[in-house]
Amino acid sequence: MSIYRLYATTSTTQGATSASTDVRVDGEIQGFLLEVRANGLAATADYAYAQLTFASQVGRTTNDDRQSIAVVHVNPTAQSGIVEGAQRVAISGLSIPVQAGERVYVYAGASGATAIAVEAHAHLYLKDGFDDRVRRR
Repeated sequence: MSIYRLYATTSTTQGATSASTDVRVDGEIQGFLLEVRANGLAATADYAYAQLTFASQVGRTTNDDRQSIAVVHVNPTAQSGIVEGAQRVAISGLSIPVQAGERVYVYAGASGATAIAVEAHAHLYLKDGFDDRVRRR
């Protein structure tokens, strides 16, 4: 079992930033945790998001985006003043095949009238193809 951790951060009124990692060995993604944290949400139309994907571009608003693994959003429903928020999703029991060299991305993005500070955290739990053999370094 290998655990990959990705972290992306941005402070923006529109747009996203990303972080990526390459899968080191053939295997399968058996689970993940994806979290978004945002500070500076000032209006009910403001939002922040995190996306975990194989795509090199954000595709959270694309229909039938087969490269996306998960997306989480946070936005205020009603408040006065500037607030912060967070959302998290964790899923296990998956079997998403991956090959050595495939790149996985996490995006942190936002849309708002004022700058929103966003952090995206992702943890991938990958069962590698060498579980039945001794690994040597």
